Amino acid sequence: MTVLVCKHNAGFFSCCSVKLNQIISYINANQRIPEYIDCKNLMSLYNPYWLWERPSFDDITSDFFEDNNYININTTKYYKLLWDISNYSNEHDDIIKKYFTPCGRIINNSNKLIRQNKIFVNNCIGLYVRMTDKQEETNVGKFEDYKNKLNEILKNEPKLRIFVVTDSTDFLNYIKKNFHMVFIKELRTTSSQLGIHKYDEEGRLDKSVVENNYNEIINYLFPAFLILSKCKYFLCNSSNCSTWTVIYRKTTKNVYQFIDNKWIDYN
Repeated sequence: MTVLVCKHNAGFFSCCSVKLNQIISYINANQRIPEYIDCKNLMSLYNPYWLWERPSFDDITSDFFEDNNYININTTKYYKLLWDISNYSNEHDDIIKKYFTPCGRIINNSNKLIRQNKIFVNNCIGLYVRMTDKQEETNVGKFEDYKNKLNEILKNEPKLRIFVVTDSTDFLNYIKKNFHMVFIKELRTTSSQLGIHKYDEEGRLDKSVVENNYNEIINYLFPAFLILSKCKYFLCNSSNCSTWTVIYRKTTKNVYQFIDNKWIDYN
């Protein structure tokens, strides 16, 4: 049996990107798909049972994605790696559908949030801004950069509402102060620069953090990104979450990304 081993311990969609690109690399090198993908050392930040508490540690990714083994992939072609929005094309869609189709529970939770919060996606600007520890990696942009871009779109379509997902309490309050917006109150935010998926308020990683991560991904965060993917416009900065929102969007139309201190228009 051919086995592909995926190892990565970081944010949820960072792990998805690593797994996806390892699959792509395997297909390109072997012109076939792996018979088995070993994800035992993937997404440990989202496994609420911890490795040492489970005698037989299962693949936690099966809690998030459908088993679509029936889907065939053209393994004779060469696939580009997909690490950011600029790499996206619909050539990846079959691979995404096979390995990364959200499970029914997550889709149902997404639809539930749409109803509860009265989100009309065709009349929404989806705004995702990653702050906290991402600021150590890249220029995430100033609050005013997003305000100016939103006003630019709203100038032509003033009736659009804004659906916001962010890890920053300060940014959420800033947008709330300046715009009529919708947000999911159950999603955690922080005013610190600690990644909320890694640490609690005291900067510790413990069992409760992992359990919170798991519950939030299932009930709110993954569902929220599916909502963002359906919005008429999508504004974001650089992150794996942004890339996966576009992956589920299946198009770069009306996508604007703040990167390298400027806005990129992917239309």
